[in-house]
Amino acid sequence: MLTWDLKTDTVDPGQWLKGTVKVEGADLSPDGRYLVYEAANYGQSRGEDPEGVMNWTAVSRPPYWTALVFRSCHYANSGGGYFRDRRSLVLSDSSQTNGELEWRQSPQECPFKVEYGSLPQRLEERPPWQLVQSTYPERGRMQTRIEVRTVGGRTLRRMTEVWPRGRCRWVEDPESGNPRIPWSKVGWADFDPRERLVYAIGGCLYVDGVEPKMIVDLNRFEFEAVESPAWARGW
Repeated sequence: MLTWDLKTDTVDPGQWLKGTVKVEGADLSPDGRYLVYEAANYGQSRGEDPEGVMNWTAVSRPPYWTALVFRSCHYANSGGGYFRDRRSLVLSDSSQTNGELEWRQSPQECPFKVEYGSLPQRLEERPPWQLVQSTYPERGRMQTRIEVRTVGGRTLRRMTEVWPRGRCRWVEDPESGNPRIPWSKVGWADFDPRERLVYAIGGCLYVDGVEPKMIVDLNRFEFEAVESPAWARGW
């Protein structure tokens, strides 16, 4: 994980995670101090460790993954959460498929209240992304979703395949967008608080402008074991 200061465009590295983070189930608190995320490690064998957890939800202090709160998930895309505000965290309400909440640090010192809800509800409570279309298969699980966000006359469209693969595609409306951006290669995009279009291609972060500016090339980072500092192991 890395932290990106959007005022100075400096990027600081933190801790690695051996697994996959589900972007749709992740959210940063409004003050940037906490991250809730859903992750998975499908390389772990259930046969070797029947009690092993392959999917889980956790809250940590960026840029570290060390869990302050932990919850196992028996199925992919059944966990995660979002911050309603600085004092309120909403976790996925799939109680029948998720384990009990495990506090790795004192719950009495937790600076926010933990509630339960549905992740689609996040679209209603956390603008500016607006839901314009969604489809549901026979069992009721949301399968695809299309959202839009408009800033400064530019409209960004996010298309999410929630189930079964959980992948996203981004594209900008051609009448307001920059034709130089190869959207078929974009792995993530959004508008930052300075109303800049920021996006990722091939492991590099960019800021759009007259000429796109590369913020950092993430391909230069290689895995290393990093221990979280004391401040990242507490509230």
